[in-house]
Amino acid sequence: MGVLRKKDVNYTEDYIIQKLEWYLLSSSTVKYNMSNLYVFDNSWESDYLAITKSGYLYEGEVKISRADFKKDFDKKKKHKILKESYDKLEGMEGIKRPHYFFYAVPENLITEDEVPEYAGLVYITQHWPFAEWVKKPPKLHNEKFSDEDLNLTNKFYYNMVQWKYKAKTEVKNLKELLNEAKTDENGKTYKYTLPEYEIEYDKLDAENKHLKERVQMLEADIKEFIKEQRDSYKVQTELKERIKILENEEK
Repeated sequence: MGVLRKKDVNYTEDYIIQKLEWYLLSSSTVKYNMSNLYVFDNSWESDYLAITKSGYLYEGEVKISRADFKKDFDKKKKHKILKESYDKLEGMEGIKRPHYFFYAVPENLITEDEVPEYAGLVYITQHWPFAEWVKKPPKLHNEKFSDEDLNLTNKFYYNMVQWKYKAKTEVKNLKELLNEAKTDENGKTYKYTLPEYEIEYDKLDAENKHLKERVQMLEADIKEFIKEQRDSYKVQTELKERIKILENEEK
């Protein structure tokens, strides 16, 4: 997972998935919004997957660089399934696949002409509505899947376990970062606490989505807070020294 910086927005995979979940499809029609889940095949990870209440599956492949987009076509089995279902060729019985497949990328990263005929294209932007269809994906098939057909219960459970483990690891790393940050490069220890951030650490332990983006935001907040505290400490020290000098001069 990389980062593409454009103006004031970091186009991470988490940022793009968040915009897809919030703005692409109507919340009244979506039953499940999922990310980074293996639903169709053990080698087929869906960056973003929405299942509507009527039983249709929308899969979004998230790309934040042109090189990453081109590399996606190395997944020959996946694209063969998507293409053959579009062309209505025989021999696809029993293979599960989304009803709609599209690419989700930062605005203008790729063009409509570059995506295959069986795929759609969504631009993620910095302005409303944030997720905009550039090319609507064609419908690949009409077969409906139940939750049992896709074995979603087990897949949701293992996905939750995986994210809880990641959350605990990030909490541990952040606490270590905080402890290290309380000492400056000269070994000076600053005696202050960050209770509001420590509360956030506890909350993170229960989170199972978009963890990395929140952690990055927390790290930035912590570093800024520490900088302000150190600057304030230095100002207070300088003032005390100046006051001491003035008092000695008056004597």
